[in-house]
Amino acid sequence: MSELVFKIMKAGGSFHAIDYNGKKEGKGQASLVHMEGFGPLQDGNTSADPKALKAILEQYASRNTRIRHPQFHAILSVKGKSMETGSMIKAAQRVMNQLGYAGNPIAIYEHNDTANRHLHIITSRVGLDGRKINDKFEGIRAQQVLQSMLLNDPAKDFCRHMLDGLQYRFSSVRQFMLLMECKGYSSRQYQGNIRFFKHGFQQGSIEVGVIKEHIKHHPVSEHGMTSIRKIIEHEREKNDTTLVCAQQYGQKGGRSFNSPLTEVLREKYGLICVFFASDGKDQPHGYVIIDQAYQNVYKGSEIMSLAELTGMNQQEIRNTEQREEKQQVWRVDGWREEEDFEKAGRDSSGGGEIIWGLDQMMAGIERDLNREKKQYDKGKRRKKRVGV
Repeated sequence: MSELVFKIMKAGGSFHAIDYNGKKEGKGQASLVHMEGFGPLQDGNTSADPKALKAILEQYASRNTRIRHPQFHAILSVKGKSMETGSMIKAAQRVMNQLGYAGNPIAIYEHNDTANRHLHIITSRVGLDGRKINDKFEGIRAQQVLQSMLLNDPAKDFCRHMLDGLQYRFSSVRQFMLLMECKGYSSRQYQGNIRFFKHGFQQGSIEVGVIKEHIKHHPVSEHGMTSIRKIIEHEREKNDTTLVCAQQYGQKGGRSFNSPLTEVLREKYGLICVFFASDGKDQPHGYVIIDQAYQNVYKGSEIMSLAELTGMNQQEIRNTEQREEKQQVWRVDGWREEEDFEKAGRDSSGGGEIIWGLDQMMAGIERDLNREKKQYDKGKRRKKRVGV
């Protein structure tokens, strides 16, 4: 079964998520694929008027007027089209049942306007007994249900991935963190430890000192650098070097850069080129090469300049570096140094593996939903003024 991500949106005071999905449906970008608990509305029907769905949800939620934000809205997403809609619906139902929403009126829409197949799940936070459904840690509980469905053991996976990473030779702590991020972990340095997050919570940690000792006693093989350069020079004559920026699934940072040349290097020689770019920039400022065959991680510029590898001219690279210097972006081995997570006052417990495409999609959905809510509130105020 493919990996799934379940994202719970901010609770809403009205069921404007139905309006949002209804408009998407009208544009041909979404379709109602499942509904339950709507009584006669769903009998023998495969579709329903969004206004009717919303009216039933509002009536259902009105049994408990003390709940100020009765709307529950979540998104279940999968990489690309790697899971059929029917399987995703069953997964969504299982998660919702485990969270305590069994028996509630639930509407599920499928969207087709992004690269990743995803479902919008909308219901009420009012339970069958009229009380508010327990929402404590529901995001983490949802991920645990999904991992159980996928038959994953995150603790065992983390130990295996950690041991795999320590089989490599690398020259910086950041490069080790990159190896783990390639396995889907986000990572943070704090008080002499590196913490690794996945599936919404911390999976484990390792002392920075241990990694530094590993670097000291397992130096990167310099012999391989000459061989890799010769391979790149040979393949560069036959393959296009132009980089293309694309969305990257399951990777922190959001974007991946590749070219026909880098694809050949990966498929034919096991050489993975990982490029680094500042937020909002469509050109990288540096890269590393992960040699899977001989388990070495190299700073890219030690083998070949970025200009030679990608065809970017030196002026483009200089402009990129100058912009970063003005923005006070610090880099280690060509990798942008992150701000201290804890000093920023953010909760690290909610880290983990998030689909970048989903992150971007969430931003757009949040904007659209806020716009829907403003229009709804504006309409209510207008009706009140005219005495409707």
